Amino acid sequence: MAWVSNTQGSSQFNSVAYANGYWVSVGVGGTLRYRATDPTGAWTSNTQGATDFTSVAFGNGYWAATPTFLYKATDPTGAWTSNNPGGSPRALAYGNGYWVTVDVSGTLFYRATDPTGAWTSNNQGSGTFNSVAYDNGYWVAVGNGGVLWYKATDPTGAWTSNTQGSADFNSVAYGNGYWVAVGGAGALYRKATDPTGAWTSNAQGSTDWGGVAYGSPYWTTVGASGRIRWTTDPTTAWTLNTQGSETLQGVAYGNGYWVTVGTNGALYYGTNPTEAWSDAPEKLVLVTSPNRW
Repeated sequence: MAWVSNTQGSSQFNSVAYANGYWVSVGVGGTLRYRATDPTGAWTSNTQGATDFTSVAFGNGYWAATPTFLYKATDPTGAWTSNNPGGSPRALAYGNGYWVTVDVSGTLFYRATDPTGAWTSNNQGSGTFNSVAYDNGYWVAVGNGGVLWYKATDPTGAWTSNTQGSADFNSVAYGNGYWVAVGGAGALYRKATDPTGAWTSNAQGSTDWGGVAYGSPYWTTVGASGRIRWTTDPTTAWTLNTQGSETLQGVAYGNGYWVTVGTNGALYYGTNPTEAWSDAPEKLVLVTSPNRW
């Protein structure tokens, strides 16, 4: 199936995720839109305040979005509840029984089980974090100037600094035996199995990559000027597959679909990232770094 353009409104989207039967995308001016089951057709607008959202995630029965930390149990419909852990968290993730948020100046907060109630501060260094993820037994946070910190099992206590190069990393993900981090000026680094030791640079063009995700059997990264690159093996060259001209900020895979979102309400979906794009039969216009956001 070709990628399909399915623009939703005109606000910039920064992040997208699928879980628990829903697609959710968030962006500037409190923009939050959701769609049950699949990403086709109209998404429902459910604006929450006026904050510029930077990240959205689901875990252990809750949806949550940053930087004005909001959460909603079970589904994304209706009002979300505010519970800022501290600062203005840029990114969040859930894994292995913990929620984690990251921010500037090494700011890191964690909370066991659910996002309600008080969070624990556990700052790591002084760098700017832009993304955090958990998989294969490790937490990994990345940010500006090649910043990369990791922690096995849980986010409590000291994390290990493992800076890689000098690029500004915007996103990190794990899949099929590899960690992959992407960022400015084509930066793409990979590490097999675990995040310890040296990562291998495998730059892809000069695009500022904003998001990366894995959905079997594909890796996909998205960025400026509608650029998408994909591969089944992150150690090789990634194939370029441009979709329109908007800056694509986030990408996710779920329930058999790839979805990428970006500026001016841009939203594309497809069943794999290799196909050319096309407009939806009836295009609907309704009403995931400081350098990215």
